[in-house]
Amino acid sequence: MKGLKYLRDKKFILNVATVVAIGIVILLASNVLFKPGGQTAAGSGTADPASTTAVSQINTPAASTDDYAAALTSQLQDVLSAVDGVGRVKVMLTLESSKELVVAEDSSSKKSDSAQTDAQGGTSTSSGLDTSSSKVILKASDGSEQPLVVKEIEPKVAGVVIVAEGGGNIIVKDALVRAAQTVLNIGPDKIQVLKAK
Repeated sequence: MKGLKYLRDKKFILNVATVVAIGIVILLASNVLFKPGGQTAAGSGTADPASTTAVSQINTPAASTDDYAAALTSQLQDVLSAVDGVGRVKVMLTLESSKELVVAEDSSSKKSDSAQTDAQGGTSTSSGLDTSSSKVILKASDGSEQPLVVKEIEPKVAGVVIVAEGGGNIIVKDALVRAAQTVLNIGPDKIQVLKAK
């Protein structure tokens, strides 16, 4: 009977639910951060974080940029079509550039100083600084190599055209412009709203 009293206690039930919820979050986070086979989400191996002192940027293939633009267009179209009075809507957007990947680099520098004395007793000193860097490469268990990606920079939107059935209504047009500004983080001068046929 004493066990049933604890089960009726709301605080006990709340504590058990909290522990279960935290356990589920930890399991989900471990699946996202650590992929099977010892691969991490950032790459397919391990790297010494102390040796990654610099970064460089590389552009990704056009396919991933096209996929990003298509996904962004689809999401914007879904949001705008939900606005009251819009009706059917089509969206086209252009990007300023392609996606850039910032990769880690291992940098080292060596300082050298030398002093020389000439025949007249004068002394000259010279110093130099040699620097070198190389990209940090991760090796997967299958033998493939890839650079350690530190950060992905999505391309910025250059402009957007919105064609909507309700685009002739000034109130609807204003709502579409403000929604596109918010979603895409661009100015109103880069947004054109047109009335559909």
